[in-house]
Amino acid sequence: MGKKKWYLDILKLSMIPGIAAVSQSKKYSMFSFRLCVLLCAVTGFVWQTKVLVEEYLRYPTVLDIRNQHFALLYMPGVTFCFLNGLQGKKYCPGTSCKKLTVKEFKELYPGEKLPSKAVDFLVPLNLSEIYLLPPKRLLEILEVDYPPAVKLYLKYFQMYMGGIQMKTAPIVRSYSSVPPMCFNFNVLGKNESYSMTVKKTPFHTETELHLRRIHMIKGAKRLDAELNMGQISVHSRSNFNNPFLTGVSIENGKNIILRVRQVLKKSLPYPYETDCHDYITENEESSSLGPTNLMECIEQCKLKLSLLNHDCVLESIWYPHNYQRCRPSKYKDVLE
Repeated sequence: MGKKKWYLDILKLSMIPGIAAVSQSKKYSMFSFRLCVLLCAVTGFVWQTKVLVEEYLRYPTVLDIRNQHFALLYMPGVTFCFLNGLQGKKYCPGTSCKKLTVKEFKELYPGEKLPSKAVDFLVPLNLSEIYLLPPKRLLEILEVDYPPAVKLYLKYFQMYMGGIQMKTAPIVRSYSSVPPMCFNFNVLGKNESYSMTVKKTPFHTETELHLRRIHMIKGAKRLDAELNMGQISVHSRSNFNNPFLTGVSIENGKNIILRVRQVLKKSLPYPYETDCHDYITENEESSSLGPTNLMECIEQCKLKLSLLNHDCVLESIWYPHNYQRCRPSKYKDVLE
């Protein structure tokens, strides 16, 4: 009797209560039913554990390593665009003009003093046609004489490392009919590399990029005077970038400070699976500029197809370039 009581006490302490119920079943049918339920529960537990282990082995496919101290810190690429690349232009560069009457001038430019010269009554027609001008002519029209300057600043040492003027970047599309004027900094193969050595010290060295002279030229209010802003994007130094797709807007007349920190992302080796393609390493190893993500890759593919089929680039393509733009009657022909 004592032995049976001891046996039942042990069963009550079991982590799976069904074991005690099965062992105490006197009828064969009840024993079989409870045994099946117990086996199903154990099988479900084993299967769920297997799924969790598989998920654990698959995740993460990319490690996000944040290290405060790097032996070599690479500055990113920066692209800045004036929203109005025709700033300071008075009338119809490269396109036909319309001469306004005094009444039309006052309605179009309320509050502005009437000009004394007849030529100042001219306004452009079909601004979007400017995009279709030959690239050389378009670059002559756009305002490129006042690029922003970039200064590297080490906050810990309170010290500047000199300044570099941004270089003229390829022409991009924006959401305006007026072509923007873009400049870039530290793009691989195009600009001076602003890489710098940072010693491994116990403190965190903060690095900043200061962009100066981001202002609009004061001129006559003729070509979309409301476009007094700019777009800026920070990106890989191994690609050209369109800030109107990946950047943010900034106000006229302000200096910009970019605080730079380096993030390493490495794909784990086999057997870990990943759908990521390392465009950046591929571009840097070949010392060539190219897309760094799938969206840019698709846009570049459209550009190449357009050149192949039309010997020009559809104006609807947003990838930066200096090829002749065109406006075919059937856009879809290029992609079919």
